[in-house]
Amino acid sequence: MHLAQTRALRVLFARRRAGVLRRRHVARAYFYLATRYEDRIAGWEGTGAGANAILDGTSDQVFEAWFIDLLLTWHQADPVSESERGRNEAAFSYQGNRNPFVDHPDLVRSIWRP
Repeated sequence: MHLAQTRALRVLFARRRAGVLRRRHVARAYFYLATRYEDRIAGWEGTGAGANAILDGTSDQVFEAWFIDLLLTWHQADPVSESERGRNEAAFSYQGNRNPFVDHPDLVRSIWRP
């Protein structure tokens, strides 16, 4: 793993609370972010070293291949839990939108590794 990739992952987990943030949450949140903001995310690449390390500057693949592989590994290794479903429901009741990758985890592979 390159230094920039390591730094990006360190930033990713820097503010996590012990026992609350799991890799599955990060993976599905990133997949949601890429899907929800696909029309804008290509412009985010130059916003810092962490962004440059994980974003590929496009609105279709969005992430660097190494990061997609990592997110897919995390997503597959750690299935959606009841607590994650509960957070998704709470977000829906507040924001009016849901993370489709929590509701339908099989969508991840159809989009990023068809």
